[in-house]
Amino acid sequence: MQALSLQQIRTGTGWPRGARFLMLAPRAGKEPTPRQKALVQALCDGLTMREAAAALSISQDTARTHADACRRRIKGRTMNHAIAIGFREGWLT
Repeated sequence: MQALSLQQIRTGTGWPRGARFLMLAPRAGKEPTPRQKALVQALCDGLTMREAAAALSISQDTARTHADACRRRIKGRTMNHAIAIGFREGWLT
């Protein structure tokens, strides 16, 4: 790959598709707790909030609280963004 000029860097031209976004994407905040990770992993595996709560033996309200706390802790704007951060950071599979 050839070097980019300052003009290309400023305008975002010349980058491979998506590369500029990845470079500018903010890093996650603190790593979630093991319980928060388990809940988000269950949601990634396709369980509903009710099913994930039952699998972890917690109430649905507690599950929602864990999910929201995890999202805020890793600085996700939405739950989908939090899941994307989890995959990018390597704590979701």
